[in-house]
Amino acid sequence: MTRRGLLWAAVIALAAAALLAGADFILRRAGQRTDSHPPGSTLRADALGAAVLHGAFGRMPGVASTRNLAPLQHITGGPGKTLFLLGEPNGYFRKKEVDALTRFAGAGGRVVVALAPVMSRDQFDTFTRNPFEPEEEEAKPDKEKKGEKEKEKKATPFPEPEGEKWVTLFSEWGVTPVFDMPGDGKGRSGPEGEKPPVEYPVNAAPGYGDILPPVLKWHGGVHFRIREGEWTPVYLRGGPVKPAAPPSESNPLKFLAGWLSGLADGGAARAAEAAAVVVERGEGAGTIVLASDSYLASNEAMRADRKPRLLAWLAGPADTVIFDETHLGIRDATGVAGLMARHRLAGFAVAALVVALLSVWRGASSLGPRRDPVEERPGAAGAGRDAAEALVSLLRRSVPKKQLARVCAEEWLRSAPPPDREAWPLLRAAAENPDSGAAEACAAMWKIVKERKKA
Repeated sequence: MTRRGLLWAAVIALAAAALLAGADFILRRAGQRTDSHPPGSTLRADALGAAVLHGAFGRMPGVASTRNLAPLQHITGGPGKTLFLLGEPNGYFRKKEVDALTRFAGAGGRVVVALAPVMSRDQFDTFTRNPFEPEEEEAKPDKEKKGEKEKEKKATPFPEPEGEKWVTLFSEWGVTPVFDMPGDGKGRSGPEGEKPPVEYPVNAAPGYGDILPPVLKWHGGVHFRIREGEWTPVYLRGGPVKPAAPPSESNPLKFLAGWLSGLADGGAARAAEAAAVVVERGEGAGTIVLASDSYLASNEAMRADRKPRLLAWLAGPADTVIFDETHLGIRDATGVAGLMARHRLAGFAVAALVVALLSVWRGASSLGPRRDPVEERPGAAGAGRDAAEALVSLLRRSVPKKQLARVCAEEWLRSAPPPDREAWPLLRAAAENPDSGAAEACAAMWKIVKERKKA
């Protein structure tokens, strides 16, 4: 191998090593970044993620904590399974995905959907708008609209399948999200310039205060308007519901005041039911839970405001806790790189790269002996070569220059007639003469053969 070939091989090897090292560095840094995943993801280790809760369930004896990176319609429910959807940004899913969640609960599982906190009216407007539909265009005349609709019908002769349509969990499950930020009711600065509170207390509904924390810190201004008899409020926004004062026979005024207080408290209770922030309902053999805030499942809450009773109630009697990541846009990598990583084919990829580099090197540098470029005849560019030139080219490739005279002498000896073979010692001496080059040796041998024929 020539020095030039070795130099190119070293340069290619260094470039390949630098490329692999850079790719490995970038992938490791991307995996170490905690903000590379959406809030509510169990793959996120900072304050906005839920990696701590995922790990906590995994350390409990008899409980398996897993992540779901496959499409929701492929997930199967059953007794002892709980599915968490934390940090849901808007509640929009495909129809088949909502049906899959309903089937999961109906088979005996428990589905817990916790929304991302909505802190302003503008954010709520974005929250309720379908992000997969184009924005509304300016008003057009009826004729133009009719023409555009006809064009759309012609362009899309096949209607969209029912399961692929985008719907909301709320419309499918009979819940209406309402925004009403405590403080000023608008989610903006109050009349005196004071901003609405970042967090506010919510109270456990009657019947849940014994098994759940009576008061929680809540974030966001979304509450649920539910249908009576379909959903059960679990946590209510507003002050605690006070019991009615007992009647007093000795003081009619106190009796009247207590009766009026009871009416007022009843109205407060009905208002609190309309402002439910956590609701629950039965679905087949399982249950569904909706919460308008996912803060209590975040890593920050695990450190500063942990509520183990609430988290245990959310998980229910489960031996398998599943944290869905697909609703946040995180899906399993099914490409070539993902399959290679899953089947541990990194070594094969490195070997294939080395073979490719060797192939490139082989094509760029000849493995045969180095030769001088063949002198081309003027005007012969693009023309074919005759047999003599092909023979010369073949000799240049296969016979070293120093051995050319000796090989010519040996070939002459094989085909020479017996009387002429007596000149072999002279030819051999001329071919092996160290003071003459290949051309001079061949000329000397040709002179000897010519004189021999004349004699």
